[in-house]
Amino acid sequence: MSEDVTYLIAEEKWTALIGRFMLDFGSIEDSIYRVITFYNKEALNKNFIAFKVRLELFKAVMAERFVEVDLIKAFESTVDEISGLYDIRNLIAHSSLSYDFKEDAERNMNFIGFNISGRRKDDISVDFERLTNAVSKLKQCRTDLAKYMMQFHVVEFQSTYHSSPVA
Repeated sequence: MSEDVTYLIAEEKWTALIGRFMLDFGSIEDSIYRVITFYNKEALNKNFIAFKVRLELFKAVMAERFVEVDLIKAFESTVDEISGLYDIRNLIAHSSLSYDFKEDAERNMNFIGFNISGRRKDDISVDFERLTNAVSKLKQCRTDLAKYMMQFHVVEFQSTYHSSPVA
């Protein structure tokens, strides 16, 4: 049985994007975990907390440490962007690369490319362009989050040794 060359070429093209997306999302999830467990080490170990609940807890913990309104708004915008990318993360983690077909006027099924899509009726579908955009957005979120984490650690350090937070 011969390999489907079209699929192998597509798989190679998609692999780097899928890997980048999952690595960046994992890095973000690690940052969230670290902040939450900084305040309650047992919170995540004893109880399963859904990602979006952890994200809101993370947002609240981080935002209350910043005093500059523009910083809070920018941080919350980044967190909202991460939240919006979570469905794509789940789709990638639990689905596979699939052939994509479209029916024409004569009811013929024509191959139009590849996508990652769920099996339920209401699942989203991600084509290469959408994944490329998601990777770009997530990379920016990871970069921005790193800056906010540095600010968070500065605030925590100063509040440990001083009484007032910084901007």
